[in-house]
Amino acid sequence: MENDFIIFYDVEVENDSKTMNTVLTNLNFSVSRIKFANLNQFDIYSGNNRKKIPILIILSKFGNGNNQALKLISKLQFPFFLHLIKIQDDSTFDSKQNHSENTLFYNEIEGNNLLARKILSLISDSDLLVYSDTNNERINDYHNTIKVYSNSNFSNSYFDKWRDKMPSDKLDYFSTLLPKGALILDAGCGPGHHSNYLSSKGFNIIGIDLSPISIEIAKRHAIPNTEFFVRDALNSGMESNSLHGIWSCAAMIHFPQSLLKLQLIEFNRILSFRGIIAITMAIGQKQHSDGFGRFFESYRNSQVIRELLKKMGFKVIKIDDEITWSSTQGDLRMINWVTFYSEKIT
Repeated sequence: MENDFIIFYDVEVENDSKTMNTVLTNLNFSVSRIKFANLNQFDIYSGNNRKKIPILIILSKFGNGNNQALKLISKLQFPFFLHLIKIQDDSTFDSKQNHSENTLFYNEIEGNNLLARKILSLISDSDLLVYSDTNNERINDYHNTIKVYSNSNFSNSYFDKWRDKMPSDKLDYFSTLLPKGALILDAGCGPGHHSNYLSSKGFNIIGIDLSPISIEIAKRHAIPNTEFFVRDALNSGMESNSLHGIWSCAAMIHFPQSLLKLQLIEFNRILSFRGIIAITMAIGQKQHSDGFGRFFESYRNSQVIRELLKKMGFKVIKIDDEITWSSTQGDLRMINWVTFYSEKIT
């Protein structure tokens, strides 16, 4: 039988190659998996492989022989390379956590991008979680933002400035949508002031943030029924369907758009049926990095996010639109803050 794809893989990420093989096979493609160690023994142009078959390259970040293997494959000039890697040394990736077998980590696409995007689209529509690696420029900007919030001086001054300036009206409305004693995740909690406000209303709060300094501050000022952890919201470690609510205020404005869908997939996984999610985004600003080095993504209008929420299994029940002249960027500027209150329906 003629192959539709050939997967070359490093032994360190054999499970990833099996996952990709399963996805493509379930989509009725014929696939061959070949270890890099066996590359020299494989005649890619022999028999049924005479046509130029798309190649998927799956590597670990520090796999042995990767450079040699890539040089050999790049000479073949096949339709495209989908270059996949495990993020093994990234500060935001906790290797001790148990990741689903249906998790792939990719960093770049080379060659025939139309075909590559089709494959990524197929993966996206499957049950896989797909994470971008730091080679992507916008992902780099995102990681630089985390470094800013991990600076002790910045995080402490940020807490001092905003600890008593909270969107209490939005927090109050969010509270009315939840049952008494609800378990809430504050995703991107920063120094924890929103978590404490919600806890004071009788809820149980788990706050997570990628900034260790912010979490230290949050723990110092924590009140009963709050817990804080250094954790990636994209891979929260929470049990499926375990939460009544998710609050994420002005955290995902630092996400490149490519990560927003992935975040909503994770939120949908951990939120219980009919659970409530509230996310606050800045709408209409240009994509930029501020003087501190924090990245801010651009969303031209609220409809973009509304449609994405719908696609990810949420029903928008209210949109709160507010224009302010206060900024965390050290200056006065007009910002259109939009909070989306949504219910998980699928």
